[in-house]
Amino acid sequence: DDRGVRITGASHNITDSNFINCPKCVHCNFSTAVTFDNLKFSGSNGTDKFDIEHSVAGALTVNCTNGSNPEYVTETGGGSTSIVTTVYLRVYVKDEANAVIQGASVAIYKQSDMTQLMNELSDVNGLAEETFNYPGSDVNIYVRARKSTPGVQRYFPLNTTGVILSSGFTTTTVLVKDEIAA
Repeated sequence: DDRGVRITGASHNITDSNFINCPKCVHCNFSTAVTFDNLKFSGSNGTDKFDIEHSVAGALTVNCTNGSNPEYVTETGGGSTSIVTTVYLRVYVKDEANAVIQGASVAIYKQSDMTQLMNELSDVNGLAEETFNYPGSDVNIYVRARKSTPGVQRYFPLNTTGVILSSGFTTTTVLVKDEIAA
């Protein structure tokens, strides 16, 4: 009744699980990095119900992917735990006819200090994608998409804003053809 599951090392096969109202949902008796893949927690409160119990000295890093959402940690062995939530930044690039644009340059910057978070070319599906370590609070961003190769169809650059949430950021941009530039 005390623990939902015990993970004894960074290499484990626990994914796609919900932990509801467990006193100690996931017990880690090691100190290294571990990935939680779609492990979802609800009912924890940080008082008598915890998402993670870390029971040894040393630093534990929990890398969260695919919606994993641990928040509350109890340290029962004198160690420390860092939770890193990895989300996806996805920008789809299309034209006015809804056709995908491959090879568009897509960049994302933090509005607060213009730190570059992504600078990728769109793929054959028109997708530019990057992972981002969500810092625990939403991040206001500036998005830029452009494609202007001489001798090929050119487009007017697009600039917009958005917000990276705990679930990540996904948007579709529509580039307008520049019929004058050659």
